[in-house]
Amino acid sequence: MGLKLNLRKVNTAWVNVFERERDRENDDGSITKGQYSATIILPPDHAQIDALYDTVYAVVEEALGAAAAEKWMKSNYGEGKHMDKCAIKDIAERDNPFEDFPEGFYFKAKAQKQPLIVTSKKGETQVEQDFNVDGEQIEGEQVYSGCVANVSVEIWFSQKYKVLGVNLLAIKYVGEGKAFGGSKVAASVNDLEDDEEDEAPRRERRRR
Repeated sequence: MGLKLNLRKVNTAWVNVFERERDRENDDGSITKGQYSATIILPPDHAQIDALYDTVYAVVEEALGAAAAEKWMKSNYGEGKHMDKCAIKDIAERDNPFEDFPEGFYFKAKAQKQPLIVTSKKGETQVEQDFNVDGEQIEGEQVYSGCVANVSVEIWFSQKYKVLGVNLLAIKYVGEGKAFGGSKVAASVNDLEDDEEDEAPRRERRRR
């Protein structure tokens, strides 16, 4: 089971949405194909911390039942937890905490196919860096590692392995941030819109 959650104005790191991550060779010699991905950061005062918890709990409860879900959440989710079985982790428990975000939660959202990518200009989408889907130079600001973004994700749970993961469905640039590193559920441009008009500055058009 999976549930879609739209998160507004989150911080990002290691955004790889224009190209897949590199393939990785495993210890047994097999190859794990690279995916599209982005790391999402929510400081402890983020307005949707509770919504994130509620969505995770609903997914786990659907898979395991109420009693087992309570036990799983207590063991794997929340402050002080940085568990392999849960994609959403406590930042403070990282071996190398984020410099500007010592507390809060983070997770790596992944996608087998390229997620929907939206610039700061309403309705302008991309599949390639610097260009819109029509092959023209973008007018809005585009996502990068460290920017503030709206994201649409699918939170899912494997009943067999008791593992919780996050799929990346869509991402939209909504604000500047400090540069940082480098599904079956559908998402739409509307999932990424704020209530207010997007007033992010636009980059000057560049020539190819």
